[in-house]
Amino acid sequence: MTALHTVDDIVQWLAESPPHRVLGIIGPPGSGKSTLAKDLSSALTIQHTVVPMDGFHYPQDTLRALGRRERMGASDTFDAAGLSELLTEVGRREKDVVFPEFDRTIEEPVPGSIVVSPDDELIILEGNYLLVNDDTWSSIGAFLDLSIYVDIPEDVRVARLIDRHVTFGKNPTDATEWVHRVDQANARVIEATKDAATALYQPIL
Repeated sequence: MTALHTVDDIVQWLAESPPHRVLGIIGPPGSGKSTLAKDLSSALTIQHTVVPMDGFHYPQDTLRALGRRERMGASDTFDAAGLSELLTEVGRREKDVVFPEFDRTIEEPVPGSIVVSPDDELIILEGNYLLVNDDTWSSIGAFLDLSIYVDIPEDVRVARLIDRHVTFGKNPTDATEWVHRVDQANARVIEATKDAATALYQPIL
């Protein structure tokens, strides 16, 4: 598997890769997927769009109705079928395709936020479960031409997660409990997909 350590490494790797349009950035919660996608976006000179998978969180009301609110972030708390449907439209290159994004301040998806153009040369799709091979998620992996798994030390990742939850309103005790009960369980699922990625990103911290 190709090992990458900087954004410049990724830009060069993309330039040298076979023809591709959809790049997946995958990693456990707190690994830095969104930051990497943002930094890569700033470094690219081709027309592209970043699409976070988080926009496909089910709304809070739906999660409560399904009894899944207290493990929000697990693989079955996302609308994978909705993501697959929009990626299919992207592949047709017939029209603009509008994706939702996720607002962490209210913990809700916001429809109609991100526009993917038929003229985009690259779509950067970042999220947790893009390489999970089960009945719900396997169709998503099929859309990825290339994929990068973000791999950082677990202690760094866990500390980041706790800080994130505190920033968005949890007290430190509740944040720590949530990370170890929910986020770490999800991380184990995602870590099992590492070997399916095209490349491994291990940033210099």
